[in-house]
Amino acid sequence: MNLLFLMPGDAAPPRADLEAAGVDAILAQEALPGAEPPARPLVLTDAGSAPEAEACQAAAGTVARDAAGFVGCVHRARAFAIHEARVLEAARAPAAGVVLDGADRWYLAGPRGAGFCDACADRLDERLRRTYGEMLGPSRPLQNLAADERAPFHRELSAQRWHGGVETAARLVRRARDEARRARQVEALVGARFAACSPAAVALCRHLDFALVPVPPPAKERSRVATYEMFLAALGRRELVGLVEEDLGAPGNVAQAARLAQAAGASVALTSSATAPAREALAAHRKFWATLNGHYRPPDRLAEALLLYSPECDHWTGGRHGAGTRAAAEALTALGAQYRITTALPRSGTEPVVLADAGALPEAEAKALDWRLRAGASAIVIGGCGTVDEEGLALEGPFGSLQPGLNVSDHRTLFAIDPAGNAEGLAERRFEPLVGELDRALESLIGRGRRAAGFRGADLVVKCYLDPDRKLDVQLVGRSFDPASGAAAKVSGAVLYLSGAAASGARSGQFLTEDGQARKVTLSPFGMGVQVALPEFAGSALLTVAR
Repeated sequence: MNLLFLMPGDAAPPRADLEAAGVDAILAQEALPGAEPPARPLVLTDAGSAPEAEACQAAAGTVARDAAGFVGCVHRARAFAIHEARVLEAARAPAAGVVLDGADRWYLAGPRGAGFCDACADRLDERLRRTYGEMLGPSRPLQNLAADERAPFHRELSAQRWHGGVETAARLVRRARDEARRARQVEALVGARFAACSPAAVALCRHLDFALVPVPPPAKERSRVATYEMFLAALGRRELVGLVEEDLGAPGNVAQAARLAQAAGASVALTSSATAPAREALAAHRKFWATLNGHYRPPDRLAEALLLYSPECDHWTGGRHGAGTRAAAEALTALGAQYRITTALPRSGTEPVVLADAGALPEAEAKALDWRLRAGASAIVIGGCGTVDEEGLALEGPFGSLQPGLNVSDHRTLFAIDPAGNAEGLAERRFEPLVGELDRALESLIGRGRRAAGFRGADLVVKCYLDPDRKLDVQLVGRSFDPASGAAAKVSGAVLYLSGAAASGARSGQFLTEDGQARKVTLSPFGMGVQVALPEFAGSALLTVAR
């Protein structure tokens, strides 16, 4: 989606300017009747803030608020009515879609920043009576929990935070769709703009047509593609757009961020306040990818391993599972390993499943994992792995005690890395120590020389895709760039390895670069696959192989 984000007070550009920039959607605070095709107007509506009287309350007794204002309570009927009225008005506007802004703000306020108002107390009492019966009595457990987060019923409060944050936003999504059908007899797109990669935001993506997320600033040492891939795992084939809402420095940094997003399957958009050089840098990148998307871009990721991300597990582990998943994704990217993040394990397939700090897997997901392992697949377990019920109560884990390295027992094959947890004792797992460990784990489970892709001679991000005609596309992004100027460094002397299963007997391919050059390259036999000496390029490139 080539999106133009208008700031409050901005008018829609002329149609000729939109066509010249390739804009196909405009995001604004209100409908823009003058925005003619190809630009589809999308209405941005506030779904998170509320007046002070309807705001939630923090554990300290203060009114819940963030940088955008007061945070509306998801359990207050009046607060929900305010959000609903805004969403319904946007759905009735002559626009192609509605974008909920801040639908996850209540959840993002944190376990102590919101959820302690009278409405939340009443909802918690109701939940406890359903669980324990009327003998619970007229106690007010939320008062004790405000003073001590480990007081009795803290698990029930955490469950209320999880379900309330996701279910209320999902109700607004359904109301927007229903109102567009009723008032205009159209199927309107409904998306959301998120401020961060939170478990609630990823879980809500299952109900959306598209999502807008902040663009992670590019860095040489971190690709940060996992942020996009976690959202895309929930969105499926629906669109994900990264919004550049902060200054990334030099214009070339915008292009580098767009290259990484495109390799992961997302796109990048700028606000109307972006500088002209930044727009030109992004336009040059889009010109290159517009050609590839029309002729070369296949839909399916080639994955030799599945990286499981469970939003509910991330919630129960306080963000530890999400941080571990991002670290594992960075390590796999550094290796050139072809993986795919998934939020639901497929029942068939033999690809190894990578679990990172999954100490609180929901019971249903743990059973699906155990079933897959007993059917012949394997797993790489990073850190501890446990199971909880819907209220966060610990259950018997999917595995027993594991020893570092390869574990084979009860018809299941697992490779354990740091089985006791984060050995370094850090709040967030670092990815650097995982690179060598994951390399050994993949070699043990997949086999030496059988990895789909690998490289040497340069720092690259390598993503492989397969189209329905079994054509292989290898997207390459150079990691090195000058942070001061934003200029991408030249990638030279790089050698790419492809397994026999990936290349499927092909002996030549076409290499396309951002400067528009297309060159034929030779795939030479090497071990159990082929190797190709990559021509020099800057920024990103594409190697396409007819298998």
